Amino acid sequence: IVPGIGPQRAITPEGKKIIVGLLCGLAVMRGAQVFAPGVMGAPKSLSKGDLVCVFADIEGKCCKGLTTFYDGHTFFVGNGIAMQNRSDWFGIDASNSGVAVK
Repeated sequence: IVPGIGPQRAITPEGKKIIVGLLCGLAVMRGAQVFAPGVMGAPKSLSKGDLVCVFADIEGKCCKGLTTFYDGHTFFVGNGIAMQNRSDWFGIDASNSGVAVK
């Protein structure tokens, strides 16, 4: 861990919880946005514009399309705004492309 300098503030998870894959989580930690293929799970009630908290699945055990609470080993990546509906990521007519969370 590289110690930071300057003012720092603790960020706490806010909003609906979504799970992303480990590689997606690592990319977000380097400054990338969350893209749709990286999303593994989200609540059924998620809609475009919702506040979300993003957690990365460390173990890689989250099944794509998960709708229930995931109790596997995760780490908090950050908060954001959903740019698409859940149905855009999962389902029969899902495009599964583009920015999912900004």
